[in-house]
Amino acid sequence: MQKISDSNCTSRLYCVAGHLFRIRLPEDSLLWNRLGQYDPFEVKPEPAVDPVAETPGHKVLFEFELTDGMPQVEKKPFHISEPQDGFTTINLYETESGWLFEFTMPSGHYAEMLASYNFSHARFCPHTTNSLAVVPLMNNALMLLYSFASCPYNTLEIHASVVSNTGQAYLFLGESGAGKSTHSRQWLENIPDSELMNDDNPVVRILDDGTVMAYGSPWSGKTPCYRNVSAPAGAFVSIRQCKENKATAMNLFEAYATLYSSSSGLKGNTRFADLIHPTLERIATTVPFIYLDCRPDKEAAEVCRKAVCR
Repeated sequence: MQKISDSNCTSRLYCVAGHLFRIRLPEDSLLWNRLGQYDPFEVKPEPAVDPVAETPGHKVLFEFELTDGMPQVEKKPFHISEPQDGFTTINLYETESGWLFEFTMPSGHYAEMLASYNFSHARFCPHTTNSLAVVPLMNNALMLLYSFASCPYNTLEIHASVVSNTGQAYLFLGESGAGKSTHSRQWLENIPDSELMNDDNPVVRILDDGTVMAYGSPWSGKTPCYRNVSAPAGAFVSIRQCKENKATAMNLFEAYATLYSSSSGLKGNTRFADLIHPTLERIATTVPFIYLDCRPDKEAAEVCRKAVCR
């Protein structure tokens, strides 16, 4: 990795779900050409923003900069992940000045990110010169940074596949392998006027008027769907594989628990958990939640549409 200094760096401003963030890299870095998924979210020309403003859209939530070295810090384990085949392992530590993230890809490529306590600033250090490995490591870091920095503003990053239809967004939730992407594809192929908004990590935000909005994001898993689009949330649908197709409404407790397990956030920290709880509660009491026991077929999409499009 090339030596980095302030004199040869440049920055670009992005907006996801109405929240601004800045990426700072060397001006001639090859990484800029590999970050095309962020292009739909770039803000040009940059507006005048207040770094200490309290209103989203008028302040930069966080700044993310590339560095060629990381200071030695004492660290206390906060969350240590169990390695899973095919997935990047992410470990999180508390330090005297903030949070230290360690990212390890299945290939062994490794990076660190040191973030301030409120996640307003982060330094990212990839311990590899392979730019093809640096980008997915950066994506993991930016996705987590966005999730943690935006949670005070009634915003959740959701593990879901989401389609839009009839002017509303329908978010399909479930564990990995449950069939979220498959069900989205059934909508795209069989429900007219359906469009994919995001296939892995959409953002949900409660607006000042109480509207729950779903947004596309630069993070979409294995599906390259990086769309700067939004729509009011019409329903959250928990996908469960079954031999029959059946939709069942959730009660409030089930809705809250489903959304909690599907959303990112620093839930093990009391301060951040307290910030997330009101958002979860308001969404669970505002938008319909249903279970969809289903097969991976056309009828499943039709059953789901009938349940949510009312």
